[in-house]
Amino acid sequence: MDYLSFFVETWAGRLIGFCIVEMVFFLFYSPQYLMSIVGKDEEAKELSGKYRSSALSTSGMVFAGVIFIIANSEELSKVEPALEVLYVSIGLLISTFLIEGLTQHREIWLLYQEITLEYGVIGLLLGIWLLSQTVVTDSAGVIFAVLVIAVMLRIRELIGEVEAYSGLGDKSRLQFWYDFVTRKEL
Repeated sequence: MDYLSFFVETWAGRLIGFCIVEMVFFLFYSPQYLMSIVGKDEEAKELSGKYRSSALSTSGMVFAGVIFIIANSEELSKVEPALEVLYVSIGLLISTFLIEGLTQHREIWLLYQEITLEYGVIGLLLGIWLLSQTVVTDSAGVIFAVLVIAVMLRIRELIGEVEAYSGLGDKSRLQFWYDFVTRKEL
């Protein structure tokens, strides 16, 4: 499978693509903050633990849904796009769970954990919508409305994060990356 066509033509690829683009955007938008060391920040530890717990609970629900679909579907090829998105959702949620150890080192990992959790939940809703379009088309509008609300909330949070991370640090982004790569004191 061609990578570009995967990211452009499939829902699973689009979900992964948007997640990666958002993370890379923030890494270059506010490197001074995101590359800073968390240290012994107890709030960060608590927040990371909450993300981890939420991710594990949600991934359990997604996994149960995948098993239910596979067990009860007569034609798996019809529900394959929904299953792909649900697999990606499980992957995002599990990575949210596993990344907790790194969240104590740099702020970027805490942001990564937040973004993958939210995209995992959006993937769950997207997978349910794709499944409902295939199996029970009459109720697809309801889950689509929930999906749109979730995406709108993510966009609003993205705007808030852009506002919060703007103007952090004294150095220019380019100077920060130069200092970071050459291991000068940050």
